[in-house]
Amino acid sequence: MALEQSHPDKQVNTRDRRRDERVGTSAPGVLRDSEQRFIAKCVGINISTTGVFLMTHDTPELPRTGQVYLEMALPEESIPGGVQSRTLHRCRIVRVKQLGDLVGMGVELLEKLA
Repeated sequence: MALEQSHPDKQVNTRDRRRDERVGTSAPGVLRDSEQRFIAKCVGINISTTGVFLMTHDTPELPRTGQVYLEMALPEESIPGGVQSRTLHRCRIVRVKQLGDLVGMGVELLEKLA
């Protein structure tokens, strides 16, 4: 981990690429192609207003680059009882990491469609 000395008493992590605060939750999702055809089920972890890190099972149809559509069911914080709102975003794949039979995928949320 790269650390930079900015003050004798304080160190700053210079490798953290986060621009926005992360939400402390996970959410189920579905990846779709440009024709809105199903690609894979996934779980969004490390969610922010500009991106999501997804975990999914590896399949031949799973893209490693380009754009995908992500439909997610996010919990409504203001409504108790597990009520969820569904969102649909056009996304750009920015990072892919093979984790055995799973794939971790960082996506940038480009446009909210629903």
